[in-house]
Amino acid sequence: MDFDGSRYYTLNRMMLSSIGLWPYQNMWHIRIQRISCLFCVISCIITQLCQIVILPDQRNDLVALYIIFIFCHFYYMFICNFMGQKVIDSSTEIFRKAYDTQWYMAPLQMQKLLLFMMQRSMKSCNIVMGGLYFVSLEQFTTMASRVSSLPTKLG
Repeated sequence: MDFDGSRYYTLNRMMLSSIGLWPYQNMWHIRIQRISCLFCVISCIITQLCQIVILPDQRNDLVALYIIFIFCHFYYMFICNFMGQKVIDSSTEIFRKAYDTQWYMAPLQMQKLLLFMMQRSMKSCNIVMGGLYFVSLEQFTTMASRVSSLPTKLG
């Protein structure tokens, strides 16, 4: 019995390409996909905020639903940014703990390794979402203030 793996390879490639995880894809394709996804999320939030601000008396029954929807989006963004902030904090903590040790009392080979580790950890690690957005609490507050001030600019 012969195994024709090309069919399964093609299926696997198509599935991974559709979600942007195929390693041999062009970078422009991945960037367009990520930008469009980010645009969809932000446009959903802006649409809901505008419907609450512009049409408050026409949709009295749906205002609570809109507010819950917006709150869930902000909560999700906060959790993602909080996890990114934890990564930044832990990477700076590694530098601080390595620097606070008595590394100068260690053998020469260990000193060299610790110096490399301290040099690398001087720059904090960041998570970049979609190649566009650094995930941190500072970025969350910036984005939340911009999104929440948009309906007042439109109204």
